[in-house]
Amino acid sequence: MPWQQRERILKNDLYEIILKANIFRSFDRATISKVLKCLNARIFNCDKNINIYPIGKKVKSAALIIEGEVDISLINNAGNKVLLCRKIKHQLVAAAMASNNSINENLDIRSNTRLKIIFLELPKLDCNNKNTCPFKTQILQNLVQILAENDEYLSNKVLLISEKLLRDKLLLQLSTLSKIQKNNNICIPYTREELAQLICAERSSVSRELCRMKKEGLINIEKNCITLNYSY
Repeated sequence: MPWQQRERILKNDLYEIILKANIFRSFDRATISKVLKCLNARIFNCDKNINIYPIGKKVKSAALIIEGEVDISLINNAGNKVLLCRKIKHQLVAAAMASNNSINENLDIRSNTRLKIIFLELPKLDCNNKNTCPFKTQILQNLVQILAENDEYLSNKVLLISEKLLRDKLLLQLSTLSKIQKNNNICIPYTREELAQLICAERSSVSRELCRMKKEGLINIEKNCITLNYSY
């Protein structure tokens, strides 16, 4: 079976990992078990390439990643896959949909690796919130901050997609990764195919353009690491 429910409430050895997630900002070991119980925390393991939130289904719980990666993609009208983002350890998946009790209309949300996640029933953002959890206010404050960060990411994504030239898309994406990793020598966490999906381009075109940029001295490439020799 691809899915396996391990336990309803988490073991102590996972608390340190959980507390590093932004959704649990301001909580500590003394309160986290109560918070998890309040949010009806459930831990699951699943294999690679499993659709976590099927299209057309209501999203009732957000997923906090403990181990592995989750890709969130959109299939455009031409049938091409556009990789919107990749969520990694400590990050929350489907927070907006879960907090609004929304239906997943068109997003492909699936495991990119073997995955360990915790499903959390977040407090709802509407005025009819019936959640009586005593930690609701702090959770909602943390959730609003996460949604604001997601909104900033999506704004940058729109800027990237709006670039007409492939080189400008690549420069912007590489610069974004450099800021995230705080280093001009960056590790590319994507295959060439995934990088192409991320910037809405063809894989072969991306490979050719990276080779041109290397010849022109803009970048150095060593396996899956790229050193930026420019400021953007």
